Amino acid sequence: MMTLFRKELLEQRRTYRGLIIVALFVFFGLSSPLIAKVLPDIIESLVVDGMVIQLPEPTWLDAFGQFFDNVVQMGLLALILTSMGLVAEEKAKSTALLVLARPIARSTFVWAKFAALAVVLALATLLSYLACLYYAWVLFRPFPVLVTVEATATFFVYALFIGALTLCASCLVQSGPAAGGLAVAGFFVVSILPSLHRLAARYSPGALGGMTNRLMTGQMSLGEAAPALAITLALALVLVAVGSWAFSRQEI
Repeated sequence: MMTLFRKELLEQRRTYRGLIIVALFVFFGLSSPLIAKVLPDIIESLVVDGMVIQLPEPTWLDAFGQFFDNVVQMGLLALILTSMGLVAEEKAKSTALLVLARPIARSTFVWAKFAALAVVLALATLLSYLACLYYAWVLFRPFPVLVTVEATATFFVYALFIGALTLCASCLVQSGPAAGGLAVAGFFVVSILPSLHRLAARYSPGALGGMTNRLMTGQMSLGEAAPALAITLALALVLVAVGSWAFSRQEI
């Protein structure tokens, strides 16, 4: 397992998948506080004479709110596009046969990919959070750092779920684009579920995207978010298990 895990980490670097995700997340972390700071001035400079627009003074909530909006939307979409071929492309090119020709279980093959993807996501989330924290502290200090840590951890669990969803889709179909389409459709469904039912708004994976702001504003505690976090983690593991099961029954 460890040998395969190291291979997958190397593959993430060699194909630039991991570097793209880390770089994109860090970009959002660096730019979000700066955008939050200068956006009111930009809007005021565009106002024509005679118009008066009263904009509130930007705060650290605007900086982190911008950050989480960017990574939840564009960041996770980029995660899907870079990860959709994790298994599907190897099946299409028959490169998986070179690995599976050794005495390696197919389930180990899939779980190693998930573990490597989790490491990339953890690194991207940590570095982007630290970048956002630094510039937000310079521009808007002081503010409660602990709630931003809780919100970031909540986002990471959601990102891990989307990664598992993409990996599962890649195991189910035979091409990267098909896996990407399936994962994007799943991402869309998961995102709108919280607006359809109050239970989904409280316990579904899609609810985590909105919980980041509620945690930072004190509208909810991490303990109140714990059920949704636990359910999301469990569903992520189920998705990987389903993908592993499907892959083990396919002909390559």
